[in-house]
Amino acid sequence: MIGLEVLAYPARGTAPRTPVLFVHGAYVGAWCWEEHFLPWFAARGFPAYAVSLRGHGRSAGREDLHRYGLADYAEDVARAAAAPRATGGARRPFDGGARRAEVP
Repeated sequence: MIGLEVLAYPARGTAPRTPVLFVHGAYVGAWCWEEHFLPWFAARGFPAYAVSLRGHGRSAGREDLHRYGLADYAEDVARAAAAPRATGGARRPFDGGARRAEVP
């Protein structure tokens, strides 16, 4: 199974709200959400996550990028959606208060 990069910004403030998962488009990765969107939602109480689909960002699989299709990316999104529970303490600190994890 391909390792996926997931950026995580914990919710700030009182009671956390429903988590938000950001998925990038072509030619970018999770980093495209990091400067404005992830911190903005986290500051308003939403745990905010962004995934780099396989072959993008810091996710594995760049060498096989030409072989992936929509079904592969749908699987990546499903795995990332489960990541906040699945990665638990596996996250390590990253700049700006974010945490970066690899989803196994």
